[in-house]
Amino acid sequence: MITYSLHSPLSLGPKDAKKLQDINKKFARLSNDPSMSFLTTAHDARELTETKKIIKRLRNQFSTLLVLGIGGSDLGAKTIINALSHTVKQPKQVIFAGDTSDPTHLPTLTASLDYKKTAVLVISKSGGTTETLATFSVILERFKKALGKNHAHHIFALTSSSGTLFEIAQAQGYEIISHGVVGGRFSVFSNVGLIPAGFFGINVDKIVTGAQEASTLVAQNTPRNNPAFTHACFAVTNARKHRNIAVLFIYSAGLATCAKWYTQLWAESLGKNGKGTTPLGLVGPTDQHSALQLLQDGPRDKFVTFVTTAQTNNLTVSKLGNPGFDSLLAGKSFNTILQAQYEGTKKALKHTPASTIKLEQLNEQTLGNLLMFFMLSVAYTAQLMNINAFDQPGVEESKKLTKKLLISNFQ
Repeated sequence: MITYSLHSPLSLGPKDAKKLQDINKKFARLSNDPSMSFLTTAHDARELTETKKIIKRLRNQFSTLLVLGIGGSDLGAKTIINALSHTVKQPKQVIFAGDTSDPTHLPTLTASLDYKKTAVLVISKSGGTTETLATFSVILERFKKALGKNHAHHIFALTSSSGTLFEIAQAQGYEIISHGVVGGRFSVFSNVGLIPAGFFGINVDKIVTGAQEASTLVAQNTPRNNPAFTHACFAVTNARKHRNIAVLFIYSAGLATCAKWYTQLWAESLGKNGKGTTPLGLVGPTDQHSALQLLQDGPRDKFVTFVTTAQTNNLTVSKLGNPGFDSLLAGKSFNTILQAQYEGTKKALKHTPASTIKLEQLNEQTLGNLLMFFMLSVAYTAQLMNINAFDQPGVEESKKLTKKLLISNFQ
């Protein structure tokens, strides 16, 4: 399991324990409700078995998987692959596209594909995601040109049982993979996140095991034994003190994409009814050379959650023949330097409320722990704020207005 520690005072008493107990009871009552499917999905052995069958079939037939999706349809899989690529000795190629309406990259992408060896996985729960379907139209045209009727064996639609994508797939005879009821940003442990990860070569069983371990927190009714709830209290307490920027400072290059995944999860789940805190995902030490200045000397309207992990790579710094450099760094491991940078930053931000999530090492199980921890923390935070974490009315409004403009021949 990951460990969570607070570096700032946070008093949790009997009232907080009662809140936690009430929320956990509510979660238990809603165990079969779609809103809690991010928990049940991680324990769905049948779905995992079906997902692994699809992964095996795709790996046997293709060398490349082109994933078309946006937001929750691709950020989870990207996070897993980028974090765990070092665990796979002979990875298959996974390419992500369909997350933008900017066509700049498409000519290069379509020219680089080996169509006979590539499968396309189009992911859209609603079946009508504009960016994804627009990109799919171009990709599909190229596949038809390259493979003729055989192209149909290369197209897989992961979607609900209605909507534009479902209709296209059904009409053209493309294989349809059922998208469960779980919402996109909570879908990382469903087939949405696991098919691309498994195709790449990552052990999806271990990821799910890690998620299952963390999900047992919903049975912990004592705040000190439930770090996800403690983190939620930490976030809400700071929000009430007008610290409205939730900084996630990750000291691991492999987890850089996790910062983007977290940003969507936090913002889309908690920013409602005039409430919420603005997520800011940073990666150390890179962002020490940019955002740290603002954190240190700017407005005191932030709280920080650090993420650290011990590195299994024992690479050390070589000598440069310069006395000053060699005495400071030569012979030290990169992990030692990274940990010193984290500790130095934490101490420098002594006036900023902070906590740390520590992974003893970055592997499949600890990543599963971490991602489930964040989803649970968001669910607890929403309950404490009295908002619904599982809808996104502001996003839907934007989609409706965009569609209206396109229908009116907007130029």
